[in-house]
Amino acid sequence: MRTLFLVILCLIAAPILSAEESDASDTVFPQKLTAGELRLYCAASAMSATGLQRRRYCDGFLSGVEESVRVLGLISSREAPLSLCVPANVSARQLRAVFVKNSAAIKPPKDKPAAMFAI
Repeated sequence: MRTLFLVILCLIAAPILSAEESDASDTVFPQKLTAGELRLYCAASAMSATGLQRRRYCDGFLSGVEESVRVLGLISSREAPLSLCVPANVSARQLRAVFVKNSAAIKPPKDKPAAMFAI
C-alpha cells in the first residue's frame, strides 16, 4: 500500500516538477506601450493562448485607463469636461470591442502613448 501511494505521488508530482519555469522577468515600469501595440493586443485572435493573453492584457489596460480618467476627473481642481465616459454596466469585453471597432479606421501614431490613443 505504501509503495502504491509513493508511485501515485510520483506520477502526480512529475508534471509539476518538470513544468518549465516562466521566462517572464520582473516587469519594469514604465512599459511605454505604443498605440499600435495596444491595437494589436486588443484585436488579437482568441484562438491561441498568446492571443487570449493579449486580449486579457488589453481588457485590463483599457479598464485601467477608464478608471484613471475617472479618478483624475474627481480629484482635478479645474472644471474641464472629461473626454471619456463609460456607463457603469459596460464590461471589459465590450470596452475592448468598441475600442477595436473605433480604432480600426485610425492610424495610430508610432510615438503616441497607448493610454492617449485609448482615450
